[in-house]
Amino acid sequence: MEFLIKIGAILIASLLGNYPVKYLLKYLGSQTEDEKTAAWVGILERVMYMGAWFLGYPQFIAVWLTAKVVGRWGERAESRGKLGRFLFGAGLSISIAVVFALVAEWLITKI
Repeated sequence: MEFLIKIGAILIASLLGNYPVKYLLKYLGSQTEDEKTAAWVGILERVMYMGAWFLGYPQFIAVWLTAKVVGRWGERAESRGKLGRFLFGAGLSISIAVVFALVAEWLITKI
């Protein structure tokens, strides 16, 4: 049962988590990158974040976020807003994944 709860949480967070990220980023302004690609990357990242959390390696999230920021650091000189949107989306995606992981762990303790 524990496994099913974790898989369900991963599916819900990774797929339904796209909607708040998509709409909040749209609210912040126009996007310059391909929205479909960014959405699929977000889904994959939420799966990785939750997998790392459930496997007991939450530090993976910090390492992955650091790698993402270093890879995009050159954009800071171009457009601070672009980097801000990127960080906002990444932070929101991490938050969604961690909240769903915590809810799943809470459900597991109640069963």
